[in-house]
Amino acid sequence: MGVPWSTLFTLGVWCLWLRRNNFIFRNQHNIKNLMAETIAKAFEFAFLGLNERHCHSLTTIQVWCLPPPEHWFKLNSDGSSLGNPSKAGGALPTKANLCRRHVTESATCERCIREEETTLHSLWSCSKIVSAWTAPEWCACQNLNPSNFKELLSWILNNHGNPELFAMTTWGLWHQRNQARLLRPFSSSDLVVAQAKERLDEFIATIPLLPPALPRPRMKWKPPDVYGFKINFDGAIFKQENKSGIGVVIRDHSGAVIASLSQLTAPAFQPIEIEALAVARALEFGKEIGITEAVLEGDSELIINSLKAGGKSIASVESLLQDAFVLSNCYSKLLYSHCRREGNRLAHSLARYSINVSNYVVWMEEVPTSLIKVVQQDIANMANQFQ
Repeated sequence: MGVPWSTLFTLGVWCLWLRRNNFIFRNQHNIKNLMAETIAKAFEFAFLGLNERHCHSLTTIQVWCLPPPEHWFKLNSDGSSLGNPSKAGGALPTKANLCRRHVTESATCERCIREEETTLHSLWSCSKIVSAWTAPEWCACQNLNPSNFKELLSWILNNHGNPELFAMTTWGLWHQRNQARLLRPFSSSDLVVAQAKERLDEFIATIPLLPPALPRPRMKWKPPDVYGFKINFDGAIFKQENKSGIGVVIRDHSGAVIASLSQLTAPAFQPIEIEALAVARALEFGKEIGITEAVLEGDSELIINSLKAGGKSIASVESLLQDAFVLSNCYSKLLYSHCRREGNRLAHSLARYSINVSNYVVWMEEVPTSLIKVVQQDIANMANQFQ
């Protein structure tokens, strides 16, 4: 039975790592031949993979590891272990976790030499680190008696005003624990909080300040070129009345209204459909007035882009746009322009006004009285642009 090289390599690395841990945590020296041990485990693995009876007992678990947001730290912890969250728990290699995984023989904390070193014990309840949690910043936590670290972390996130400092403090305590275990110099517990504050301030100082959000400039209606005309169109939907409205206005380079229209139709179309109908009605209206050169402008980017592309980009309204293309041939010069709703206020208002008419109404050189202010505002905006 042959064993692939990839399997031998993977198991060889695992055996090396296992020997390393046994040497560090148990002071055990493995004198067995590494190659022989690797080959033996490879054959055992291959046997289990080929034996159908053993295959049924194998389970594949998919593990997700998501990175934290930018400029954030990720503190991994888990409050459960084999159904007993109060005993071990956590992704940290505490003595309790290592003992449960048969890496070490003892789960006793090496600092206090009295209790089992769980995640909660090593970062919160050990008698040797009590001074780290007696600082004024943690006075609200003095009476806490969590059963596991997950419960403690949940309380900090929901009730404490500085979870970032908590993360820095627990990191400092874990670093202190590792330094002590390796017989290296370490800071006392009462200095951990001060060092945590310094690290947090240093970290915050490295975060680039986001530029203040600038207010988006309000879109204004722009007049056409001298001696030109602009046809603005828009659609509106009245769901309760099961109706749709169309608004069209034609203006010259000075902002003066040449003609305007409000038309009510049925039923209540979809937004893209009423916009397609409105653009055809706008071109028809311009033809009726006698316009031959114009800029056609609306606030539907899909419709405008479709007109520029020949009407092939929106299959759902392709047939509706055919009327617009036929009417566009009546113009000697026709340009397409897209604007935001703020720059199309008058046409939008005319479309909304259509609910007040029975069929359609045309105003020559004027608009409904209620919309005069919109015209005046557009003209005032034009004056400000030229100042």
